Amino acid sequence: MATFSHISSVPAFIEPISDLTTLVKSYNPNAKVLVDGAHALGQIPLDIPSLGPIDFYLSNAHKWMYSPKGSAFLWTSPSNIDDLRPQPAVISSENDVSGGTDYATRFGYTGTKDFTAYLSVSDAIAFRNELEAENGSIIEYTDGLAKWAGDYLTALWGTTRLSPSEFEAALFNVILPTKDFELATKMQEDLLDKEGIYMLVLKDEATGIVFTRLSAQIYLERGDFERVGKLVLEYLK
Repeated sequence: MATFSHISSVPAFIEPISDLTTLVKSYNPNAKVLVDGAHALGQIPLDIPSLGPIDFYLSNAHKWMYSPKGSAFLWTSPSNIDDLRPQPAVISSENDVSGGTDYATRFGYTGTKDFTAYLSVSDAIAFRNELEAENGSIIEYTDGLAKWAGDYLTALWGTTRLSPSEFEAALFNVILPTKDFELATKMQEDLLDKEGIYMLVLKDEATGIVFTRLSAQIYLERGDFERVGKLVLEYLK
């Protein structure tokens, strides 16, 4: 089993899933590939079958789809349903593994589980549709804002992105204008306490590079990143 993130968390970048999967299968056609798409659903357009010969795909809706925690999905390649027959962690009366219960139903009922989070996903989709009807594509807005903010901050700070912009979506990484990780960590705490801004500060141990992973959300605009950029410069002085 080989596992990859579709969009890694720290640092955040879009991985070439199709190329990686094809490479794995070229070495071992019997290997299974599981993709962790926790940050993908709602952040980028998602068409799982187009990603290559993957076997399993996991994602959740509580990050970029705006539903509560506990709303997630498992996608299984049709070729694996009868071959591996993955089982739910909690079995119930709706799970005849001899073939009497279809694949989806085996996962659909697990006794006393609270289904509220699952049921909320339809409202989360309706909420997104309502916003998009009034303002246009959410993905286009957040992606465009991230691209602009990355360009703005690197120019202001005299640094660069941690990875090329084509590997980023609404999550993006910008190198901070300091290599003092302790100072940058203190800045993260003070920005939250004094300015109400949460800005994650990270360090690449191999190179000593100190960077921030930022998030372009629907409730943010260019002025928010301009404010962050200036506050960082003021603090580091």
